[in-house]
Amino acid sequence: MNKQQKFFLAASLIAIFFLLFLSTIIQPKALTISDITDENLNQLVKIMGKITSQKNYEGKDFQVLILKNESKTIEVTSNAKTKLELNYSKSYAVTGTVTEYNHTLQISANKIYTV
Repeated sequence: MNKQQKFFLAASLIAIFFLLFLSTIIQPKALTISDITDENLNQLVKIMGKITSQKNYEGKDFQVLILKNESKTIEVTSNAKTKLELNYSKSYAVTGTVTEYNHTLQISANKIYTV
């Protein structure tokens, strides 16, 4: 491998690691549930609220949570391998993609954590 190839390989690896670093630091825009519209479809968003209900589907790695903030609610879908044990008295932040199912907007969760 000559010097030019080594340089380009090193520059490519540095750029890849820099992009990975940025992807872990940059957070999506935080919205309230009432701010989410059709214009947000397929966008990564962050919302906060309390879990009001949780539906588990036996035999499937799939759950539907109802998240409420202010006076609005939205469904949050989770494809977690393990059943999420959530506390209804705590507030949660959800980062995920806005999707639509049966003409209703919902969030497909990438990450759910307490705040």
